[in-house]
Amino acid sequence: MAIALIFIRKYDDLSSYPLALASMIIVTIASGPGKPLGACIQSLALAMGGVLLGCGFFAILALLAAAPVAQGILLALIVYREWSSMAVSLLLTLYLCDK
Repeated sequence: MAIALIFIRKYDDLSSYPLALASMIIVTIASGPGKPLGACIQSLALAMGGVLLGCGFFAILALLAAAPVAQGILLALIVYREWSSMAVSLLLTLYLCDK
């Protein structure tokens, strides 16, 4: 439905920014079509949480625009935390798959 709406000319006229309507395709694909409704809602909620977290990090880094060193330190902490949690989950998955 979301893909069909984008190609209707009258639907484009409803928006001040018709190019932004293409983002509906991203949400449709990311929600996992063909999955049960609960799985789609869960993946959509997790994606929205990730976007919200990313926006928060961006806002904090924007507040520190006058201090590039502070931006670098904070960005390093954010990246380190994300990569370390990914590494721990990967190692845990590999450990559990061996058993």
